[in-house]
Amino acid sequence: MKKIVIGALMIGLLAACGGAKDSYSYTDKVALSKKVMNSDSKAIKEYEEIMKKLSEKATKGDQDAIKEAQEWAKAIAEVSGVEIPSVPAN
Repeated sequence: MKKIVIGALMIGLLAACGGAKDSYSYTDKVALSKKVMNSDSKAIKEYEEIMKKLSEKATKGDQDAIKEAQEWAKAIAEVSGVEIPSVPAN
């Protein structure tokens, strides 16, 4: 379980924005994260697609995509019971 959480956090932190939908609210991110943590194969596939698109955008330097990935990481952490310290805005 720890490996899944750490892997999801790393992907989220290194990735950027995208997915089957154009955008997800934080509530949607938490809901999908819960399904991922419960090993829902459809949710895992959707999450992987989102992270793939985020990664592509982040690689190109898209700052919004990086922020979106950080929100996904926060949602996964919240579902897992891990607290991520907030970083002050520039």
